[in-house]
Amino acid sequence: MNALKFVAIALFIDLAFSPPLAGQQHSRRPISYVRPYTSVDDILNREARASDPAGIQQYSEDLIGMIVPDQAGENYIESLASRLAKVEQMTREGKGKLIPEAEIVRVFNDLMKKIGAPPTFKADEAGLRQFRARDIVIQAFPALLSANSNGTNCNPSEAVYLLHLLLWNDGILSEHLLDDLATFKREAEQKNRLSVMSAGSVPLHQGAGVLLSDYSLHHHRHATIKLFNGMARSFGF
Repeated sequence: MNALKFVAIALFIDLAFSPPLAGQQHSRRPISYVRPYTSVDDILNREARASDPAGIQQYSEDLIGMIVPDQAGENYIESLASRLAKVEQMTREGKGKLIPEAEIVRVFNDLMKKIGAPPTFKADEAGLRQFRARDIVIQAFPALLSANSNGTNCNPSEAVYLLHLLLWNDGILSEHLLDDLATFKREAEQKNRLSVMSAGSVPLHQGAGVLLSDYSLHHHRHATIKLFNGMARSFGF
């Protein structure tokens, strides 16, 4: 996956999942407002280093804002982010539960079935394991990914991040994807900015993330909320 596609995906996430501006009251800050803006994954990795409640809350808000469509409602999204922040803090203190890689795979595959995605949009444990294990070697996102300390288990926030990646890669993760993300991060850091381009510069296929957005647009908000309540239960919040 080339750098341009990563930019297009980041821009699409802003358009599809971040709060609309006109006539709306929102307290969430789109992740694209963060400075310096390098890459979404690098920003999340920086935020994941936070240990104070406010920092973990911001990290959780950005994660939830990236996977839950706006159609679920601002109050729901903010509530879900606060719940994630609470269990993330507890897990870091040894009071919460870690999420097995197998559960993340199950949640993604179940989500795909519920929104009527093609059967090819399917995750497997081997791919997720390779992806996380690669970070032990290259240490691209050491605060974001915890395979080095948690093995095949994940913090709740990490589980949400991995679900986000599965959605935008149609369930297929590998060590090569992590290498690409790390390369894109380095290039963005060197330039200290992303190249200016329109969201349409690289066509986005009808992937899992787009299908989820479409599902949310064409169903009552309670249908979307039901999808993510299931995810939250599985991830312990």
